[in-house]
Amino acid sequence: MTLYAPYGVYAETEENTGAPALVGGITRQRLYTDTEADHEVSAGNYNPYTVVINEQKPKAEFTTRDLDGILGVLAPPGSKIETTGTSPAGVQCFQVKKTDGKIDSGSVHRMWKFAAGIMIPRRLSIQQGGNAEFTAEVLGRYDGTNEPIAPNESQALAGTLTDPARWSMGIVTLGAVSGGIVGKQSLEIDFGVNADQVGEDGEVWPENIDLDAYLARITIGSIDTSLVAAAKIPLVGKAATHANTKIDLRKRDGGGFASGSVHINVTVDGLCYADNVFDADGNQRGTCDLVCLARYDGSNAPLVISTGQALQA
Repeated sequence: MTLYAPYGVYAETEENTGAPALVGGITRQRLYTDTEADHEVSAGNYNPYTVVINEQKPKAEFTTRDLDGILGVLAPPGSKIETTGTSPAGVQCFQVKKTDGKIDSGSVHRMWKFAAGIMIPRRLSIQQGGNAEFTAEVLGRYDGTNEPIAPNESQALAGTLTDPARWSMGIVTLGAVSGGIVGKQSLEIDFGVNADQVGEDGEVWPENIDLDAYLARITIGSIDTSLVAAAKIPLVGKAATHANTKIDLRKRDGGGFASGSVHINVTVDGLCYADNVFDADGNQRGTCDLVCLARYDGSNAPLVISTGQALQA
């Protein structure tokens, strides 16, 4: 009897025109073809005589806690994937082969490669008492030669993977509100990137990708419901600029936090307002939700994300 070979998530290798960059800390990985197929009856028959694939729009989605790694290769609203550059080009999604729960050694693993397309950010989320997670998506396209996504067998693992740092919430300032935004229980950045894989000329695979919109939205959940006030975040909203609105993501170090310029900050221009003003059940404490919609100010990207930063005072 032949036994199946179990595979698990390992890492992503991203590269455009430089040396490959390894992104670790992968907590989830999904690859799918997004196939549209016809399986229908006709001519009075109840049995189908024809089955065809009309379109395939291959995609991959992965979630990582390696914020430094992913932000080193992915700049919102998206990073182009192309076949030029130092081999291996494109995006590689590795799956490790395991025996009795342990990762096997040697060239026995699998890798799926996107030769061309775009990688886009989907969301960055943090919960109180947890660690930040970043979800990205890869949209593949046909480059005229290579399939949008292709499996590669008998692969050695890319590089030496070490478990990356973890990140938590830090100080958040919205619109220079005095005292900052405290009582935070959750923070999510929905990057709001709308992109479409576009087919043409009757081909099965898309040959172009349109990036239609970049509508970033930040949502912060807090147990300090007094934040919704005329002097803080009024009902009509509060203007945010890159100079007065900043979010710190703190790099963990054991039971504390790392020192020096090793953290991440996000600045934003746009409008902040209260969505949930107050929400509570029974004898539980109330919560509120603050939202910040990002916009282009004519000079800076709607969200400016910087690594290697010091924390706000």
